[in-house]
Amino acid sequence: MSSRHHVTTTAVFFGAKNAARVMIPSCTGSIIAITSVCGIVGGLGTHAYTSSKHAVVGITKNVAAELGQFQIRMNCISPYLLPTLMAKELLDDDQISRVYHNMKGKSLQKQDVAEAALFLASDESRKEDDEGEEGGRGGGGSSSILRRPKKENPSSFILSMEKEEVLQIVMFPWLAMGHLIPFLYLSKCLAQKGHQISFVFTHTNLQRLPKIPTNVPPLITLIPLSFPQNENLPHQAESSMDIPFQKSQFLKIAFDSLESQLTQFLQTADPKPDWIIFDYASHWLPPLADKLGISRQ
Repeated sequence: MSSRHHVTTTAVFFGAKNAARVMIPSCTGSIIAITSVCGIVGGLGTHAYTSSKHAVVGITKNVAAELGQFQIRMNCISPYLLPTLMAKELLDDDQISRVYHNMKGKSLQKQDVAEAALFLASDESRKEDDEGEEGGRGGGGSSSILRRPKKENPSSFILSMEKEEVLQIVMFPWLAMGHLIPFLYLSKCLAQKGHQISFVFTHTNLQRLPKIPTNVPPLITLIPLSFPQNENLPHQAESSMDIPFQKSQFLKIAFDSLESQLTQFLQTADPKPDWIIFDYASHWLPPLADKLGISRQ
């Protein structure tokens, strides 16, 4: 149980803590945690999983209350079961469509969660309750969004191409398919708005990505990183799906070793990134973004 809470709860706490450090001086920002319906409703998961997801909801409310004085928002998306690759290994499509979902005649899709995250990252979400938006997806993790300074600060929806310049956005998810796929869907949504995406991930995991549909503009560039060697991990293991749970700490060590490669990419990227959208495990990324001048708004 302690391992479960360390991954799904403590990580969100430290992710919000480090994001707040670079957002407070700017007096603006949006922190988004993705938890699970198990954080809202009882009886759907194990005691360890359910209690950890309830804890994320509580952290979200408390952080939002504390950071509201700095115009920083923290919101939480708590989805039902989704037809992800991981879910399809356990359930068929018919079972997924019948289990956990609460919308009559409509099953939750990955893009629904991505669009919810886009809204919560936008200035439009300032009109909502600061204590959090609890919607629908299964899984864990949190995403933080950082922006560099702009000449204008429009109050309209930030992804509207009519009122907002084209953004250079770097995506950097955690080493798990349950995180990779939502980041890819978010990338597609952003590309459809005309923004340029650099999707940074390890080489093997990039090869596992589903093909990007032809109706998505060719604005997503895949940036491969070399996976750091670690004698405690199986050969060619680059994702949580490749290892037993008890080796997760070694995957995190390897992930942290990607910092130097990502730093080099961010320093040489042309044009310079406007945003970095990163996952809960990148505790070292907010200070790095701040140092490179990407974190101010």
